[in-house]
Amino acid sequence: MKKRILFLALAVMSAAGAFCQKNFNYEQRTLRDEIFQFVRNEGYSPSIDSDGDITFKKEGRSYWVVIDARDTSPMYVCLMQTFTYGSPYTRVNLNAVMGDVSRNKMVKIELYDSNFALTADLYLTDSKAFTSIFSKAMSQIDNLRETVIELMEK
Repeated sequence: MKKRILFLALAVMSAAGAFCQKNFNYEQRTLRDEIFQFVRNEGYSPSIDSDGDITFKKEGRSYWVVIDARDTSPMYVCLMQTFTYGSPYTRVNLNAVMGDVSRNKMVKIELYDSNFALTADLYLTDSKAFTSIFSKAMSQIDNLRETVIELMEK
């Protein structure tokens, strides 16, 4: 009886998790799985979060790889790092420096209601395009973070 209750509880939790996941088609799921494996092979410990995105840490900082289920050919992938607002990183202050950081070739700042993100966005048809620029995208996000810090300290 206990086994049945445990099995039922696990089935309900799995079903609930499935409803939170994005509805990826076969190509999107393959893309996510290949990127996940690549990130693992790069020495990070990726996981899939509650809504189906890849998350991993580098030097204590969290990063996400987000695949949008709405775009299918090519597929949209975003490598991002998010932060919550706080002094001096307010929406107003960040908006004021957006022009200064727009010279970055690959990354940008996205401002939201309660947080902001540093993002590298791609449209691609397979994981090779992502894996070939991953190191550069990561360094560009890190460079943008440092630029934002410098600008906020002025």
